[in-house]
Amino acid sequence: ARLTLWRACKTEHAESGALVRYRKYAKMPRTRGDGTEYFEVEFVYVEESPKAMTQTMLSAVETYLEHRRAHLYAVKQRELCIEKLKRAGPLAQLAASLGKTEAEAIDALRSCEHPKHLELTDHDIIIFTDFAARVKYENASSSTCDHPNIGTICIAVVLHSPADRHVTKDMTESERQPTGLEDSAVSDPSKAAQTVTLGKRKQMVVVEKTLQCDVFAGYSEESGNARYDQTFQRDIVAFYKLGHFVHATAATSRGVPVPIGKDAASAKQSDYDTERLKREEAKSAAKKKEAEAKAAAASSASGSAVPAPAPSPAPAVAPKPKGREHKQRASAGKAKAIPVAATADDLVVTVVGTDRRGALTKMRIALKWSDGCGVQYVQREAALGTAAFYGDIEALARQAADAAARFGVIALHVVFEPHCFKYIHDAAGKVFVDYKNVGVMGRTETVSSIEEHYDFNAANMIAPKNENFNFDFSFSNYVHVLYKADDFIELTAEAVNGIKSWRFTEGGTTLRAMREYGYSFRSQPHVCFCRATPCPHGAYTGVPTEHTVRPLAQQAADREQATNFYDAIQHGTPLASKGELGDATSGGEPLWLSLAGGPIQIAREKFTAAGGAGESGVRTIATNWAYVEVEWLVKIKVGSSGDVHYEKWAQPHRERTVLTKPKIVTVQVSLRTEELSNGTTRYILSAADYQLLLDGVRG
Repeated sequence: ARLTLWRACKTEHAESGALVRYRKYAKMPRTRGDGTEYFEVEFVYVEESPKAMTQTMLSAVETYLEHRRAHLYAVKQRELCIEKLKRAGPLAQLAASLGKTEAEAIDALRSCEHPKHLELTDHDIIIFTDFAARVKYENASSSTCDHPNIGTICIAVVLHSPADRHVTKDMTESERQPTGLEDSAVSDPSKAAQTVTLGKRKQMVVVEKTLQCDVFAGYSEESGNARYDQTFQRDIVAFYKLGHFVHATAATSRGVPVPIGKDAASAKQSDYDTERLKREEAKSAAKKKEAEAKAAAASSASGSAVPAPAPSPAPAVAPKPKGREHKQRASAGKAKAIPVAATADDLVVTVVGTDRRGALTKMRIALKWSDGCGVQYVQREAALGTAAFYGDIEALARQAADAAARFGVIALHVVFEPHCFKYIHDAAGKVFVDYKNVGVMGRTETVSSIEEHYDFNAANMIAPKNENFNFDFSFSNYVHVLYKADDFIELTAEAVNGIKSWRFTEGGTTLRAMREYGYSFRSQPHVCFCRATPCPHGAYTGVPTEHTVRPLAQQAADREQATNFYDAIQHGTPLASKGELGDATSGGEPLWLSLAGGPIQIAREKFTAAGGAGESGVRTIATNWAYVEVEWLVKIKVGSSGDVHYEKWAQPHRERTVLTKPKIVTVQVSLRTEELSNGTTRYILSAADYQLLLDGVRG
């Protein structure tokens, strides 16, 4: 109402010849070193008319109100998703509600159109992540005047594993005293004057459904960027789902090195951690030897005679400190209040261990919350990392023994409003950054690089001490992870239009082998976790928008995977390829399936084969091209359950049919067969696999 009056106020918007000098953000022309011009937004002084200044102020207030609204909405959604995870049931319960097995349920829930696509289970995780300030290691360079080494620590607080646990609740009684201002009108009742008298402190141990909270710290010389963040997030998921890290140089949890490798069979303690433990052992031995030498020297100086016991000295009086005298707490030196249990029946819970490494094998969703820093979270590399997350984890998990554990993990990314992302990760970040001062200021350690910072924290930050934090929250584990520059995944990508206009990104389920066609993902202006049908907040959250982001660089692992797939092609291997819609025989089908007639061959001389979009209906296979002789499969029908049925198909005049190597989609296609009464073999592709391949080739 006040803004409406302000907009309609004729006095405020009246024309005037006078000028008002004030500061505002404006685009200022600047010149680079090479002479090219550009614009940069700066907070500068301007002289404008009172009407222009009023319009600027009005626009600023309107923008702030919308910013504040979005922030408060995001806070509510953060609370809601945490509560959803607390109440989440196991995957078996979700599968039973769908009338499917666990593996069938995960397969069906990959589709973003499924109404329970984003329903959380007790194996899913929530991540709050941010980059701590750049750390300068000045203690070694201050005496040499060299530039200090610099490192970056990335903090990720992970909530997971809902279970009944013992919780200490504050049951202290309070009494509100009269203030004489009860009749005063205040705009915010929470800000009303009050006087509260607290009684004797009481605590009670009760049983509540809570989430376990682990803190991961990534150490690297590189500055914070999307490659760092996405690599770290993949390792966190691999830690819980697979039981080992994949990309890190070294990793430690509770003083014990964590295995690192491409799969469970090859994962082992890193060479870096092996050398670090040797250094720690040598350092401990040296300290022990020094202590023994001092004790021996003191013993020899006192002589062999046993001195008579000295009389007990009088209690020493501590000297009064100089300067300002600080008051002592009334509770100093007194024992803390002892928590009182509710009843024995209330405290019977199933003990859940805090080591959950490799225990969340059926994880489906990893929900990440971050700020809106453009370099780290809101740019094309971050979009590619979120979109490709499922495919990267699926490539690691496909060797799992349990069928329900062979799927990837869908990455969800929620971006908070600028300058508002404050939560438990901030307190954790300060502890990891400043903990090195324990050794440096005590003159027992020298920490002059990010590697030495990792060494010191990994050896000494064994388990959280929750009294270090000024909020009512409990951390369970510290995990330290060290990265080199070449450990980070490659995320060079094509441009993604409009990425700064949304706050929610949902990664797709494109397989890694289909990366050349691009990774699919969805965006939305805001996210809602109420899961109501229909959602009452749809007018504010907006509708999802489909996107595709294409990588511009191929990783070594992708080349290795493609090579292994090509080498494994034999007679009868099902192959998928992107259909040529211009071909008269395509039937408008973008996904083509075929059966290999043998392994890949190299053309010794050029020849013609059926296919192509031209009038001739043939194509030329040039010399030295790699190709596979194939039998095409034609789509017959879609079954009642969505499965797609195929049969063999040949050219009208039995022309030669081949598939060139670049057109082969390097994804293992699973077809089941069914013999019809007329002797025809029917090849059946599951609905989920068909949709997955179709989305991939469509790009």
